[in-house]
Amino acid sequence: MKARNWAWAALVGATVCMTAGAADIPVPAIPKKDAAQVLREAPEPWRSYLIKARAAERIADPLRRCLAFPDLPGNHWPEGHAAAHCAYHALQRVPTMSLDTLEGYLQRKDIKGLRAKMDGYLDRHFAKEGQGEDIHMMFGAFDESDRSDRLSQRWLMSAPDDPYANLARADYLLEKAWKVRGKEYVAKTPEGNMENMHSLVDRAMPLFDKASKLEPRLMPAYIGMMSAAMLIGRSDLIEAAFASAQKQDPACLLLVRQRLQILLPRWGGSYARSAAYMAELAPHLKEHPGLATYFSVPYLDQASYFEGDDFYKAPAAALVDHAVDVGSYDDALQQAGDIALNRVDAPSDEWRSLALLLQEARFRYGNAWADRMIAWDLVQSEPEWALHYLARAQKLEPANAQLQYLLGAAYHNTHRFALAQQHYEAAIKDPKQRHRSLRELSTMWLFDAGLDGKTGAIKAKPFVDRLLAEYPKDGRGWIYHFDCLGRLGQSIPMEELKQFLAVADRSDPRQIKTIAGIESALEKAGQASK
Repeated sequence: MKARNWAWAALVGATVCMTAGAADIPVPAIPKKDAAQVLREAPEPWRSYLIKARAAERIADPLRRCLAFPDLPGNHWPEGHAAAHCAYHALQRVPTMSLDTLEGYLQRKDIKGLRAKMDGYLDRHFAKEGQGEDIHMMFGAFDESDRSDRLSQRWLMSAPDDPYANLARADYLLEKAWKVRGKEYVAKTPEGNMENMHSLVDRAMPLFDKASKLEPRLMPAYIGMMSAAMLIGRSDLIEAAFASAQKQDPACLLLVRQRLQILLPRWGGSYARSAAYMAELAPHLKEHPGLATYFSVPYLDQASYFEGDDFYKAPAAALVDHAVDVGSYDDALQQAGDIALNRVDAPSDEWRSLALLLQEARFRYGNAWADRMIAWDLVQSEPEWALHYLARAQKLEPANAQLQYLLGAAYHNTHRFALAQQHYEAAIKDPKQRHRSLRELSTMWLFDAGLDGKTGAIKAKPFVDRLLAEYPKDGRGWIYHFDCLGRLGQSIPMEELKQFLAVADRSDPRQIKTIAGIESALEKAGQASK
């Protein structure tokens, strides 16, 4: 993804009011604010959307926050779609039985209790009230790790005719097969890897089949068979597994996701078949509006074939925008936000980009890039809100220099000046963040921290000196230097005034005023000398 191309867009407010006893809080509460004062520069419909989004962000409970969040203006999501998506992500945040818990059952040899737990998850999947995807989440815990290998094998040995034990072992083998296969094209994949992959799938398939026969409602077993058959290019097995799954639950969310993935051209399907399948699902949307989440997938896939700058032009943008219009698929929201920000054939739409990225963050922890972009837009006028996203980004990419700069700016704007210096100094280590970080450290201690003149100058001087040494053509650096000298009772050499005039930016309002003052003083001094 392309990075933002910012010029000197200062992220620190022009004036900063002091607050007594500001706490060193990594994620302060978003303060209550009258709607009339929120993001007044934002155009409609984005401002109304952002006012509601800000109110929702003040809610601590993740599900209540998600439900309170506004939908994107003008979308065509089915009624209840966003609420279903919220509920799905809320379930993911509430752990089902972990591998640790599974191991406890196995150590106690409580196979009966384990079976009852699994039956409860499965019953909930088919419940009319309180329906959930716990059964899918549980088996999603099995990956290609040695621990999954050990536990799934132990479970199967303890209960060879238990459908869940068979599924667990099959899931491990399938995950191992995908890992062995890798992401390269077949031609670039070692022959030994391909042979090993086929061997693993051959071992997994009978286990999936047995699990589905022992418990025909076990939807993850059919989905696993479809995934395994896709891996080895067996369309006949895919269709057989899908037909069996359809008989049990044609509106299973994870089945729909898997089917739409398989119907992509890259896996032997077509967009026409995808469209026909989505039309078949339309009658289910009233009762299961969450299905539309994955209606975005075919359009997003079409857009993925545009490479480089072409991804940021109208044809790809139209596909991604349509993906967002029909469903709230997280990846589609993130990519639409990226395109809105980085269009190469149209003006950047930063407000729309912010709205889209916030909508992605409504449902899931996005990615560090998206979190930083949200914070970039908010850090000047809504620094507390920005800090919520910077805290998320820090968990993912703590060493990112842009993140450190943004943390410096956010703490600067929330009057936590010592913390701000700490993060600005981390950002300075990166050449891309150095110039503006030095500038803002200088202004922070000179003007914003509420210090007396001399104390402010002493704290600012190391950064002002470095700013001037590394960027001698920065007119503002010279102004900060003159300010320090004056506060410290030192005279300004005439040669330095001339150096400033030679490099000053005469389009910068702040410098224009200083230029006029110096030129007037020099003129008067010249007249006096005559």
